[in-house]
Amino acid sequence: MRRLLAIALGSIVLTLALAGSALAAEPESRKAPPVTKYDFDEDHVIGDVLVPEGDYFDGKGSSKHSSLIRVRTQFVAELFRSVNDI
Repeated sequence: MRRLLAIALGSIVLTLALAGSALAAEPESRKAPPVTKYDFDEDHVIGDVLVPEGDYFDGKGSSKHSSLIRVRTQFVAELFRSVNDI
């Protein structure tokens, strides 16, 4: 029993010692990335043209399609039949 307790205690101490050394070494390996600075003070944007240069193409034009809506010519008759079914 004492032998088992000694082995458990030794493994706990060894684990804590290794974890402490790993935590101590970590901050040295991490370094902050370099800071990138962009300077736009020298850029002057002067614009007087409100449209882009060049030609404007409207596309291929509108296509003519037949309507997908069909007018029901017998609607009134169907309406009267549905009323009679109630």
